[in-house]
Amino acid sequence: MSGYSSPGRAASFSPDFPRAKHMELQQQQNSDLILEMEAMMSKLFQVSVPILLEAALRPLREDVRQLSEKVYQLEGRLGDSRSRPEVPEVVQELPSPAVVATQDFLAYVAPKLDGRSHKGQCGRIGVLGGSVDYAGAPFYAGMSALRSGAELLYLYTAEEAAPVIKSFSPELMVTPAYRFESMATPDLQEAETQALVDKIVNLLPRLHSLCIGPGLGSHEGVLAGVEKVIEMARQ
Repeated sequence: MSGYSSPGRAASFSPDFPRAKHMELQQQQNSDLILEMEAMMSKLFQVSVPILLEAALRPLREDVRQLSEKVYQLEGRLGDSRSRPEVPEVVQELPSPAVVATQDFLAYVAPKLDGRSHKGQCGRIGVLGGSVDYAGAPFYAGMSALRSGAELLYLYTAEEAAPVIKSFSPELMVTPAYRFESMATPDLQEAETQALVDKIVNLLPRLHSLCIGPGLGSHEGVLAGVEKVIEMARQ
């Protein structure tokens, strides 16, 4: 309602006018209070999150250091200071703990390119994957390993898929591990499965890491061979 009366009548103000004004002021105060609380929460978030992340990442980084020590002991290079990377110092103040932890990890475990290593010493990766229907997945897995710093990539796949994957990139060393046609034949399946196992097991001593699964499919003969390969790799 307007506080002004119609012409010819005495001017009067509605009794609701002061109440409406009071509610408007109260809403403004509430809005200011909400903005102030949001600003305080934002400052608290900026201060507390890096501290919490650093506290959570510190044990993980220590575990990585211990694991890397064991790796170099197994490779017989622990006493050679030329090939052993320096242990990064613990960073006390971290503007971005996740980024710094990742940098520390990579700097510690990645081999140094000092000109004294031979081809393959900085990473030999095996990929067991691919099938008649899926040729892209093992290719991407292999290329990801190479672009991450690995030097040699051994890709074992179905004989029918090998030429296709080879045509994608000359950097991948693609080898047929089994014939799907034989794997799908009941009388030949057992022998073909064993041939798959033998090829991969013979490769294991040369590898630093083995990736199993991308594009492998779900044929029972292939899965049986993979199960045996995993058992042998764990020994």
